[in-house]
Amino acid sequence: MVRPVSLPRVAAEAAPSSARPLPTFSVVICTHNRAALLPRAVGSVLDQTYRDFELVVVDDGSTDSTAHVVSTFDDARVRYVHRENGGLSAARNTGVEHAGGRYVVFLDDDDFAFSHWLERFASAVESAPAVVSCGEVVTDDDGEVLRTTLPGELGPGFAGYEGWFLPGTFVVRRDAYEAAGGFRAGLPHMHQTEFVLRLLPLCRERGWEVTTIAEPLVQRHAGGDRRVGLENTRSIYDAMDYIVTQHEDQLARSSWLLAQYSAVAGVAAARIGDYPAARRHLRRAVRTRPRAGKHWARLALASVPPVGRVAWGRARAEKPESTA
Repeated sequence: MVRPVSLPRVAAEAAPSSARPLPTFSVVICTHNRAALLPRAVGSVLDQTYRDFELVVVDDGSTDSTAHVVSTFDDARVRYVHRENGGLSAARNTGVEHAGGRYVVFLDDDDFAFSHWLERFASAVESAPAVVSCGEVVTDDDGEVLRTTLPGELGPGFAGYEGWFLPGTFVVRRDAYEAAGGFRAGLPHMHQTEFVLRLLPLCRERGWEVTTIAEPLVQRHAGGDRRVGLENTRSIYDAMDYIVTQHEDQLARSSWLLAQYSAVAGVAAARIGDYPAARRHLRRAVRTRPRAGKHWARLALASVPPVGRVAWGRARAEKPESTA
């Protein structure tokens, strides 16, 4: 069940929805039991130099003080939606369902938008592109900068576009988001990757503009989900298995990309003890990039499970590197 919740301090100055003009941007922040982190992300949105936006905070079944924290922001542009816990993808789709902006942008609850974030996006959307992406600064738990990444070439697997698709680094026109089908509910990882594998080919097919801003506009926290163990490894496998199975034809436009994603799925399968699945994915990696020795080596390990268990250990899968 999803229910919009009226928070007195938030809603006090809000005009009736029928009288309120649609904003340019709907910023969607999804959160679950991270009330302590939320104020920084929300504050960074409310401090934007560009003011024509609404902020939709989707509480994905929190049991902490999230509702109270949101109620302390006395700003009519803030909207709060509570839903039963259903995962990040479903929460993002819920945020869009309750949003009214012409463009949608997602920000994680532990990330931070620079004050000119929406202003720069606003300049870029004057020509009504379907998608605009920007760069990011990535920091660790102590706030130390690990790297700065700008949009770059994504290759044929992503319809030949340039971009960078992680939370806060892209805005998508509402009609394009809906035409692509939104985020895939239930997918445990690689949410943006799976989404843009549908979105960007659609943009190419329909002739919709996809453009970039060559500067970092958000600060993203690299901590994320650091669980190490069977449960997280299985989630990684489930996500990668879905992506390479459902999007094999699209990924095959870039042999390196299909081989890489297949290898990640194969190694994750081996680490949860599913060696038939590991061999299936690693054989695809070998067929796709037969000159890559590392894929042959992984397949050899997966073909002898006792050796594979020693080499990889159990449930130590690494998160795949991606643009999403």
